[in-house]
Amino acid sequence: METELRHALLRRIDAYAGSVHELGGLVAELDAVWGSETWAEDSRRREFRRAWGRMEEVYATAVERHPPQLTDVDAQRVQEQLTRLRGLLP
Repeated sequence: METELRHALLRRIDAYAGSVHELGGLVAELDAVWGSETWAEDSRRREFRRAWGRMEEVYATAVERHPPQLTDVDAQRVQEQLTRLRGLLP
């Protein structure tokens, strides 16, 4: 992964403030990275996809609520996965 892209993603992860709207954008950006990057290790790629998938599940559940919102448990799950993703970015 290009250093610039990696730093941009890390800044985006660090700037995430916890809103449903932001989570949707972040999930989409991470999905694009997963699909476009050449990964040195397949295991890292699988772990990245697993963490992304957990965030996508939280997002899908949150947007089904009226009004769309993240619960405290959702927010905690997202933060756990963001921590994981930071360590997995190539």
